Amino acid sequence: MKRTHEWNREALLQSPLFAPLHPIFADLMTSSFPTLQDCNALLDGTTSHSTKLPKDGNQVAGYAARHPSITVHSGMPLRFVAQQRGKLSFEAQYEPRCYLTGEVQMRADNWHDLLNALVWLTFPKTKAVLNARHYLALMEERALFQSRIETITALASSSASSRTKSAVFVASSSPPCSHSHSKLELGNTGRGAVRDVNTLLDESGVIVVYADAELGALLRDFQWKELFWQRRDQVRAGHFDGLRTGMGFYLFGHGLYEKALQPYVGMTGQGLLLPVDPEFFSWPPTQQLTHLDSLLADYLSAPEHCRSTRDFSPVPLLGVPGWAADNDCAAYYDNTAYFRPGRRG
Repeated sequence: MKRTHEWNREALLQSPLFAPLHPIFADLMTSSFPTLQDCNALLDGTTSHSTKLPKDGNQVAGYAARHPSITVHSGMPLRFVAQQRGKLSFEAQYEPRCYLTGEVQMRADNWHDLLNALVWLTFPKTKAVLNARHYLALMEERALFQSRIETITALASSSASSRTKSAVFVASSSPPCSHSHSKLELGNTGRGAVRDVNTLLDESGVIVVYADAELGALLRDFQWKELFWQRRDQVRAGHFDGLRTGMGFYLFGHGLYEKALQPYVGMTGQGLLLPVDPEFFSWPPTQQLTHLDSLLADYLSAPEHCRSTRDFSPVPLLGVPGWAADNDCAAYYDNTAYFRPGRRG
């Protein structure tokens, strides 16, 4: 598939929506579209064929110095590999392979997969927990499916045995096995509810941190104009400029980052709200990101969290102060088609 956007590292470094990835962009010293070799070079602290090494070498080695050992939840080291095509065994499919081997598959010249890799490099603990949640949910689905198959097989065997004993017994027995099949449906073998929620966060999630509970309540209650206009000095976001005092927004979903290559009114993220201490906003970018990674990973490690889409709050992203040139006037927030009123029931 042909890329719709060319690689422009300097433009990405200027975009506030990509602020969480700026440290990675600073380390990724390549003038051409990054490859899986470039991503692995960051993990190794080396250079790839397309990477230009600065004279002092510090920028390329910087990532490995900040993250000396990245592993997936199973303990295997993280690596990026080419996507495997064709009919695959369970163990070779994307999530199981990542969990079991640490290998994250990537398509060449593909923004979606590159951004997924860069989010892995930025939030490695969180991505590892999400992968583990996917894998465990898949294993549970497989076990349930196998259990249903075994139950149906046993019922069929029992029914056949009964029919050979007595026609009278067959006539007075329970409904035929085909009826039992209808009650014990195999079910949808696609993604279950928990995996759907994991995928929504992975693709469209935005981390919303707040030190002021009132701001969190305004967002949950869809009070967009009060939040983004009347309280905008407290929710300035995206530049790590130390001016925020109560709330910050950090894109997490790689699908959302892909949309941010060409932002549009209507662009909305699924916000996961997490409380932080006020001093969080005075920390340097790398410290903030490291803390966010640990905070979100710990949150997702609790199995009771993120089991429903109701755990998320919609965030009209171009309303975040500084994320759109047009949102510097109050009238911008009168667009109720984007800044929708009301609250969830």
